[in-house]
Amino acid sequence: GLENSARGVYTNNSAGVKAKKTFRQIPSAPERILDAPELIDDYYLNLIDWGSSNQVAVALGCTVYMWNADTGAINQLCQTNPDDE
Repeated sequence: GLENSARGVYTNNSAGVKAKKTFRQIPSAPERILDAPELIDDYYLNLIDWGSSNQVAVALGCTVYMWNADTGAINQLCQTNPDDE
């Protein structure tokens, strides 16, 4: 049969030492509040997305905006025709 060469890495803690749990500090008050007029209330739509580059894309009405969380800059990404709905 096949032998796992990293088998020792995946053994359970048999020494009885408990692993220390680390907790995140989550603030109770918001850091920023983003105003989002014309955000469509639809459970099946994904109208907001936070990317790995710390930018937020938000669809408001017929327009999609990008907000840079580092700089606070807001750019209009695209706009659709309301008659195309």
